[in-house]
Amino acid sequence: MGEASAFIRRSIEAAEKEQQRPLTGNEKREVENKAALDYAQQNNIWVEDLYSLGNPLTGGGNEHTLAYDVETGTVYKANNLFNAGYSVMQFLEQLKNHNEVFPENKYDLIGFTGLKNEGTKRAPHIEPIIKQKYIPDVVQTTIAEIDSFMKDLGFEKAKDFTYTNGKYTVADMRPRNVLKDGEGNVHVIDDIVTRNQ
Repeated sequence: MGEASAFIRRSIEAAEKEQQRPLTGNEKREVENKAALDYAQQNNIWVEDLYSLGNPLTGGGNEHTLAYDVETGTVYKANNLFNAGYSVMQFLEQLKNHNEVFPENKYDLIGFTGLKNEGTKRAPHIEPIIKQKYIPDVVQTTIAEIDSFMKDLGFEKAKDFTYTNGKYTVADMRPRNVLKDGEGNVHVIDDIVTRNQ
C-alpha cells in the first residue's frame, strides 16, 4: 500500500511541476487514476475481472463489489471510491488509518480494477481491490455494543455512527459494518477512518 501511495504521490508532484501550479481537484483525481493504472500494470496487479478472485457475494453497501474465495476464506472488495471523494490517495490513507486502529481486521491492497479507457481522452476509472479475512457465523452488533467496543478502545461518540479519540475519527460504524462472532469478538469490516488534523 505504501509503495502504491508513493508512486501516485510522485506522479502528482511531477504533474504539478510540469503545470507550474497546484492541480485542481479534478485534475488531481485524473492523475491519481492514471498513476494507479500505471502502477498496477507495471506490478502485474491489474485485475480484469473481480470474479476471477472468487464468487460474487452480496452486501457490499454503497461502495464495494464483493467476491469470496471459499478455499482461502478471503473476501475481496473492489471499492468505487464513493466514500473517499473519488480519490485513490484518500482511500489508501483511509486503509492505512483503519489498519492502525483495527489491526485485527486489517485490509491488504492486492490490486486495481476498473476501465482503462485506453485510446480515449478520458482518464481511467479505477477501483482499488482490497482483501480481508472472511469471518464465519457472525451477527450484527447493536449500537450499544459498538458504543462499548469503541469506548474500550479509547474513543468517544461524536455523533451517530461516528467516534473520535482526538487522533482519529471513525465513521460509518453501523451495525451492518461491525459484526460479532460466536465467541463475542467484535470485527470492524467496513468503516471510514480519518486522521484528525
